[in-house]
Amino acid sequence: MDLEARKYHIIQELFNVEEESVIYTLEQVLKGEKEKYINVSEELKRVLDRGQKEIDEGKTFSTEEVMNRVRSKYNLV
Repeated sequence: MDLEARKYHIIQELFNVEEESVIYTLEQVLKGEKEKYINVSEELKRVLDRGQKEIDEGKTFSTEEVMNRVRSKYNLV
């Protein structure tokens, strides 16, 4: 079942819910999902923006390059 079908199924199930507490809990879950993305510090936004800019400019390393740098820096075999 793809994401759209799952959403539609959830909507259908909501019509069968008779307990207000269930609706309240779902509202809190959905509110929390939105807040995860809203409450981002300015410092984190700057770091993410800088990282995205470096990716856009091609300033990246392969996994192999990163692993070699870590091994070298920490004298790992």
